[in-house]
Amino acid sequence: MHWCKQCTDLLQVDVIEAQSSVLSQCIANAQDFSEAERAHETFMDAVVTQSFLDMKAISQMLEGIFSLCQRLCGFVQVRPN
Repeated sequence: MHWCKQCTDLLQVDVIEAQSSVLSQCIANAQDFSEAERAHETFMDAVVTQSFLDMKAISQMLEGIFSLCQRLCGFVQVRPN
């Protein structure tokens, strides 16, 4: 469970929040809509890449790990005391 928490924290702080900051700055400096749109595309590409979503094998492994963790939590929650 600790690994899942660490992984989601890493994605939130090191990927999404960091890239959101870059996106906000680019949008603030954009001269027109197309610049803002390109900034958003760059943001999405960075999030996908840094989250390993563009690497099918790694993405599937991570999905499997999270699924197993959810199943384990379900077993622990329904276990009689």
